[in-house]
Amino acid sequence: MNCARLFDTKSDVSIGNLIEDVKSHSAEIDALAISLFNDRPNFDRLNPIVHPLAKDEERFYPKEVESQRSDEKLFGNHYRMVTVCITTHDLSNLWKKRLNSLRKLTDMLRDQRNKVFAHSDMEALKYDELVRRLPLTYGEIQKLINFALDLTIELFAKITGIEKDRLPKNYNDIQGLLKYAEVGMEAVEQHLGNL
Repeated sequence: MNCARLFDTKSDVSIGNLIEDVKSHSAEIDALAISLFNDRPNFDRLNPIVHPLAKDEERFYPKEVESQRSDEKLFGNHYRMVTVCITTHDLSNLWKKRLNSLRKLTDMLRDQRNKVFAHSDMEALKYDELVRRLPLTYGEIQKLINFALDLTIELFAKITGIEKDRLPKNYNDIQGLLKYAEVGMEAVEQHLGNL
């Protein structure tokens, strides 16, 4: 229900409303970004927002994607996120496009919420039929949540200057440690099996 509320146009905490608020305050956010980030190398005062493109945003910037990916091909196939320098107004338009591309999912989520969880329509009694008509997978709901996280984490960074990672900074270290612990345990088990 909370995820549906984030994407409901009538909600007071709607992602769509947040995007519109950002657009209406774009000049102030740009000025704030200039004051926070102007000491960075290659900083562009006309386009002060350095935005990392999500996979589904790359189609809107094909030249930048091709340029940055061609440079990376020289050093192997390890691709980093492609970034673009834009204004807050352009960023809000990009977020709006991304939100519009999720319209089918948000409509299904809202319909399920309205018919089953919030209002318990007669259709709620036929839940299996409703789910067949309005199927939402875990991955699709995760896609909506990821969009909301992308937007809020980036907006927080642009306003405060504090860039939060979605995952802990030592995430790769922890993964590596677990991998080596698993390999070590296999070696111990093999050694014990040889005794």
